Amino acid sequence: MGLILGQIDFTSLSLTVGGASIQYGNFIQAVITFLITALTLFFVLKALNRMTRKKEAAEEEEKKEEPIPQDIQLLTEIRDLLKKD
Repeated sequence: MGLILGQIDFTSLSLTVGGASIQYGNFIQAVITFLITALTLFFVLKALNRMTRKKEAAEEEEKKEEPIPQDIQLLTEIRDLLKKD
């Protein structure tokens, strides 16, 4: 986290009101860490989905190239004829 933000650390930020101290720096640090983690996860999943789609497209292409056996063709024709009736 510090490498990305140039060694900036927000955890020491606080606001003193009366006798109470509100440490809003921890919240800012947590939000920034969450956003960086979410962005990284988004890009990883996006790349994974792209690779999966390419793999599925290649498998579909292989299926198109395979000849359909004659018995399957006959059964398909019979099914289609029965659907017409």
